[in-house]
Amino acid sequence: MIASPGIIYSVRGLPRVFISFGLVYLLVLGCRTQFHLEIPTFIAILSYVLAVPVIAMLTAMYRNHAYAKQAAAHGALLPPKVRAKLPGGLDLLAALIRDFKHGYPG
Repeated sequence: MIASPGIIYSVRGLPRVFISFGLVYLLVLGCRTQFHLEIPTFIAILSYVLAVPVIAMLTAMYRNHAYAKQAAAHGALLPPKVRAKLPGGLDLLAALIRDFKHGYPG
């Protein structure tokens, strides 16, 4: 039986989630055992919540840097990026929807 693509995609992302949570756990445990520093519960929970987005952001920054280095090594330039004012390009998405409804969709 073949699994659906959504399940396969989700399972591929699990190691990153487990690694993120594992790093936070080891940092909290290390602070408690090595430095005898008690981390407040709300900071530990906040760290667990922010672990996955921070790891994803750092991974994206590293990939962009690696792509730029590879392009420079081959004498190439990366294509220009569209700069958005809001996170996730929400302003660009709103402009696209507005243009599609009231104007030229291209």
